[in-house]
Amino acid sequence: MKRILFFGDSNTFGYDPRAIFGGRYSEDIRWTDIVARDMKDLLEVIPRGMNGRCIPRSNYEIESLERLIKSHGPLTYFAIMLGTNDVLLTNNPDPDEAIGNMRMLLERLLEFAKTGCDPGSSFEIILIIPPLMFPGSNPHSPFWMYEDASKKLAEGYKRIAGELGLRVIDASSWMVDLDSDGVHISQRGSLEFAEKMKSALKEFV
Repeated sequence: MKRILFFGDSNTFGYDPRAIFGGRYSEDIRWTDIVARDMKDLLEVIPRGMNGRCIPRSNYEIESLERLIKSHGPLTYFAIMLGTNDVLLTNNPDPDEAIGNMRMLLERLLEFAKTGCDPGSSFEIILIIPPLMFPGSNPHSPFWMYEDASKKLAEGYKRIAGELGLRVIDASSWMVDLDSDGVHISQRGSLEFAEKMKSALKEFV
């Protein structure tokens, strides 16, 4: 049985922005659970999303991630969807910084996949480009710069994937439905995301 670990932020966690205290969507709504259910004969899914997560940068953060990967091994695929918070949680979004941090992390993980895992436990990395933030924003609104930054992030991630020889899944092109906050996937969007993700995975699983 092939195994995939999805490592991401609130849109992987299944965060429900309508919940007063920050709850989660139910299992029949969360895209990771839908993929796990519908692809159970092909793939074991390990969802590891966390609200507010940014791209790991420090040695401590990266080593913690490596321990997480090893604890769930052997993996066939490690799929990462991060970068939204790195852009969103700033007054002046700098997608180039996030792109550089992602490249550094992926280079470390590629080396870890070769030398840091137990024998026979190497895994393939899948870079998932996050959904665009605030799609369709008015160029005169304060949200436009975040949409523009998320578009630049997507282009940078495509470039990284090509240069490092990684498989890429471009969720920024799916235009799934977002909640009114313009960032989090809505209930309908989560169902749409699940269908798109299943189609993308079936191309190589």
